[in-house]
Amino acid sequence: LTLINFNARKTYFDGDFGIALRTQQLTMQAAIPNLKRFFYDNQNYNLLDQYHYLIACSYRVKVSDIINAIEPKIAYNEMRNAKAILDLGAQIALAENRITVNGIYHTNNSITAGMTTTIRKQFLIALMYTANTATVQRYNNAELEIGLKYSLSGN
Repeated sequence: LTLINFNARKTYFDGDFGIALRTQQLTMQAAIPNLKRFFYDNQNYNLLDQYHYLIACSYRVKVSDIINAIEPKIAYNEMRNAKAILDLGAQIALAENRITVNGIYHTNNSITAGMTTTIRKQFLIALMYTANTATVQRYNNAELEIGLKYSLSGN
């Protein structure tokens, strides 16, 4: 497969599978992206970031009125033909859980930092910044993601 005929690939149906268990404090997650590639080896194209599976666990601890909660999290990403990545991070909730600040260290020597804010329980704005590893920086220095969410029900 080359870049020239990348768009000439056949169309196929694919999907992801994920499951989560969540209580007021504990969250456990598992996901298998790209199920067709997971079960059939003939779908392993020469693509980057072919995640095999992801597992994650976090525990939310209530702290005080100023810092509402701290939630440490650990995640493990298994990838095909690459080293697995372990993520260690934490999220801090402030201002009655309307503002969150988080940071994640990835064992591929990159870091992610982010912040979210909720306005009137309906509108959420999220910003995430990832500084890439030194080996990738000659192609791409960093990534900035912006997420917007609007809840029709106000929850």
